[in-house]
Amino acid sequence: MKNKAFATFVPFGSSDPVTFPTPDVKTTVRAKIGQLGQSSLASAPTWFSGDAGGTLSQDWGDFNGDGQLDLVLGSSLGASVYVNQNGQLKLYWKEPTNNRRAYGVRWADFNHDGKLEIVAVGDSVDGSAVTSGTNYIYGQAAGGFAPIVTFVSDYQMVRVAVGKFSGTNNIDIIASTNTLNADCPVRLFRNDGSGGFSGPGECVSHDATAALGPGDFDNNGTLDLAVGLFPNVIEILRNNGSGYFTTTAPVIVDNNVPFLPYDFAWGDYDSNGLLDLAAAFPLQKEARVYRNLAAVCSMRPWRPSAQRNSCHRWRWPGAISTAMAPWTWPWPTKPPRSISISRAPSTNPIRWRPARSLARYGACAPNRLIPAATRSSAFPTATRPACY
Repeated sequence: MKNKAFATFVPFGSSDPVTFPTPDVKTTVRAKIGQLGQSSLASAPTWFSGDAGGTLSQDWGDFNGDGQLDLVLGSSLGASVYVNQNGQLKLYWKEPTNNRRAYGVRWADFNHDGKLEIVAVGDSVDGSAVTSGTNYIYGQAAGGFAPIVTFVSDYQMVRVAVGKFSGTNNIDIIASTNTLNADCPVRLFRNDGSGGFSGPGECVSHDATAALGPGDFDNNGTLDLAVGLFPNVIEILRNNGSGYFTTTAPVIVDNNVPFLPYDFAWGDYDSNGLLDLAAAFPLQKEARVYRNLAAVCSMRPWRPSAQRNSCHRWRWPGAISTAMAPWTWPWPTKPPRSISISRAPSTNPIRWRPARSLARYGACAPNRLIPAATRSSAFPTATRPACY
């Protein structure tokens, strides 16, 4: 590739500009070869936003129903929307006043009209974290979006999550504040069924968190909530199905993190039918994945890590005998040295599943999340029963 640079100036004593080109400047451009046959990401970005306020939150959603994902961004100057036009993102709308802070944004159909709205949190009376917050629902309008609902919060909210937390078909909102002296930093705002919300919201947790992660980690059909408990704990608050979260006995994921995570993401990365938890630690410059072992039929030993009472008991849903090879059970308290098991003659394969109750040996809580790094793969594959 060849380029030229042009310098234009007006000589002293003259009124006519003079332009001089430079010699050709040779530039070498290297393009990465695509990795055909497998998923890969480009090593260079293909698009940059014009978000002058600094992007603090984002979410994908097809707001115009054309089958292409559009992007909403949140910043200190407000929300903005980029429409996807055949793979090219173009600015479609931005908050016109430039003074409605949007530190957290999410798409959702709050009022059941079949269209996506935007929830934006982050505005407050004087722009600080310690004054009353004003939060907005933006609905689609001609050529853009306009606020259709506002709801207040005790303090400025900075993070937001949406989902059917209350067991209805309505999309509710959970938001959190950075204010350390807030009596309840994490609150649930219930949808009244028509897309309306009222403040200050119901208390979810009295402990401040730097991230919110809704996900059904125990596969019971309700959205639970991963939070970071200041100063060094990651825990999961169980949802009873009606939007009430258990804080007296949370599921402890990790109680020895140097810094709290700033983002959570749930996904079944090991394809075992259970959501695993990814946590982002910007101050440590790393992300961690905590594998969900709540219903995994794993015969491999693991170290219980921070969860000293984490264990599983496995129940056989049928007749058994004791004619097969032994396997060692990784029990945290008073473990049996080995157990010999087999299936009584049948055409059905061996199946195991966890019993959701206290373990036979010691009072151990089931359904724990244990970091993948703490597990060992030393147990022979041949002696593991099949799982489901």
